[in-house]
Amino acid sequence: MEISLARLNFLSMQAEGFTDQRDFHASLATRRKVSLFLACFEMSEPAVQQTVAFDTGTSLFWVHCDNPVGGDGEYPLDPPHNSVGSSTFSNLADCHEYCNNATLCFCDKKSCKYYMQYGTGFSRGILASERFIFKSSHNKGSLINDVVHKCSHEAETAANDYNGLLELGTAKHSLLSQLGSGEFSYCIEKLGDSSYDKNILIVGKNLATGGDSTPFQIAGFKYYADLEGTSFGGKMLDNDNEQLKISNHKGGAAFDSGASSSALQPMA
Repeated sequence: MEISLARLNFLSMQAEGFTDQRDFHASLATRRKVSLFLACFEMSEPAVQQTVAFDTGTSLFWVHCDNPVGGDGEYPLDPPHNSVGSSTFSNLADCHEYCNNATLCFCDKKSCKYYMQYGTGFSRGILASERFIFKSSHNKGSLINDVVHKCSHEAETAANDYNGLLELGTAKHSLLSQLGSGEFSYCIEKLGDSSYDKNILIVGKNLATGGDSTPFQIAGFKYYADLEGTSFGGKMLDNDNEQLKISNHKGGAAFDSGASSSALQPMA
């Protein structure tokens, strides 16, 4: 019976044009009042769109759920995820592998409650699994079942300006680790045009690259690049370039799409 239902689900997705895979495209958007890039996807059954912040500098993945409280109580981009009305939503009771120093968990037989800090605020709720559909103007979409995420019931962060946070960090519980994928790319062509639909995030192994490249290193679940030097007003500064490179989790430049500004070490 389970095999028949799985086959029916597969055929249904094919009929709709979706693929059940771990590689996906997602549309990226910008908004005037939000200083971060925003990722768009659908979740649950029936599917409802969510627009969340896109952040490579963290391994936290959450969506505002049900009737969240905190901040000004307004989530203007999309309605919060209705977990009660979704047939593909499931509480996560055995969840210790998704908890660490950044995410505190309190589990019982029915659910796993979490608390975590993000920036100067916090988010709290329950850990859950849900169906997600990622798509863009370039493809029909990828349907991914049983994605573990944080269903946020209370938040006091800048994330109240959008519907949650999609991370691409490297921690064990991150979305990339769940999908078994270690490669991603994103392209932003127009920053100021909120109606432009060609901005895209691509996750998976079939990435097309071109032009110059910069190698990254992974340290402390974040992405870093060595600095070869710095200049000001067209003149190279007289710095010790070896101190600008990453070594033993120090130095280098952290790559963070969730930051709206750049900063250098005092010595630079």
